[in-house]
This record gives sequence, structure tokens and C-alpha cells, in this order.
Amino acid sequence: MRRCEKICSLRKPAQVERHCEVGILELAKFVEMSRQGRRPADGYYVSFWRLMLKYPELLAWEMLWTESLRDTYATMYAKAKEVKPSLQVGWHIWHNNSFNPIYRAEQDLQVIAPHSDFLKIVIYNNCGGERLANYIRNVGGTLYGDIPGQELLEFHYRVLNYEEKSLSEIPFTGLSADYVSRETKRARAKVLQEQRLSSGQESTSIFRPRRDIAGARRKESVMQRWRHFRLAPMA
Repeated sequence: MRRCEKICSLRKPAQVERHCEVGILELAKFVEMSRQGRRPADGYYVSFWRLMLKYPELLAWEMLWTESLRDTYATMYAKAKEVKPSLQVGWHIWHNNSFNPIYRAEQDLQVIAPHSDFLKIVIYNNCGGERLANYIRNVGGTLYGDIPGQELLEFHYRVLNYEEKSLSEIPFTGLSADYVSRETKRARAKVLQEQRLSSGQESTSIFRPRRDIAGARRKESVMQRWRHFRLAPMA
């Protein structure tokens, strides 16, 4: 620990800033090469983590953004209560929280909850299928470029704790009522019982003609599950 503190103390702010800038440029090169299908000698995953270890400022910069967002939430919450104590203030948790385990790790609901009267957890099941497939294709072309798409999807199902259809199917079928149930339970377990929780849902009107009937049935199933697990949802 003392050695780490000594090394950090020797780094001047300008050096840290420069190191971060170089790291961002190197990461951009990695992404560009990956999207061109130019596989690094050590593979995509190893090469990505080599960058993270060589330039730890990249992860620090990412977390700085997250902590700044939390500070913004806290400031807005305090100001709203100062103006009108009865005003209800809550936050929209992006859909990416359902797809990206790294992003999910940043979204600690227990940290956000003290500055919230309610949380809206986005679990749009219909467009969720297309969004999840797009996410898998994107990261499958960079960080996880060594892993075939279907295997990569199954890995995400495992670590995120839900199970849906195949990569070729989910853009057309969307996600299931079970997905909504699991994500709502997970969010409920992370916050206090008195914390109001809204599971963000879609309107049935957005279903495409080719799947209107099946979509409406799936929507009803989703809403039945949601009504069972919700707690004071917001409009």
C-alpha cells in the first residue's frame, strides 16, 4: 500500500491527464482496428485488458462520469426539496442496465436511492430484444470479438441472470415476461421496501403488424407479472 501511495504521489496531475489522453487514443485505435476485423495477435479480450491495465486512468475516467452523475442527482434532489418538499423526484435507469454487466456494476441502486423518491427501471421487453441483439453485435465486434455471437449472448444471459431466445430470434420476438419479472425482483432486492419502484413498460401500440397478435398476448403476460411485483408505479 505504501509503495502504491508513493508511486501515485510522484505523478503530477498533468502527467495523469496526459496518460489518460494517450490511453483514450490507444483505445480508439483498438476499437477502429476491431471493427475492421483486424484481430490483435493476443486476441480482442486480452488486448482490451492490456490497455485497461496499462492505462488505469481509463476506468477512473469512466467512474468519474458515473460519480458526477450521482452528484448531479443529489444536487437536483436537494434543490427540488428546498423549493417544494412534497415534490416527488426520481430517476430513469437506462435500458443498458439490462444488457451490459459493466454498466450494471456502475448503477448501484443503493447509492442512488437516498437521493430519490422513486426509481424508474427501464425494462422495455419489446424493443429490448432488438436493443440486446444490437448490443451483442457491437461488443462482439470489439471487446468480445473472440466469441461467436450466440455464445456471447448466452454468457450475458448467465451473468445477468435471465434466459431468453437466440440471437437470431430476439430482434423479432422481443424479451419475455420472465425477463420483466427477474429484472423487477432484482431491482426490488437492491432498494429499501419503502422506496417506490417503477418498472418502465411499453405501449402495445408499438408492436409491428407482423407480430401484433403475438405481441399483444406477450404484452398482457408481461403486464400480469409486472402488476404482481410493482410497488407504487409512477405514470
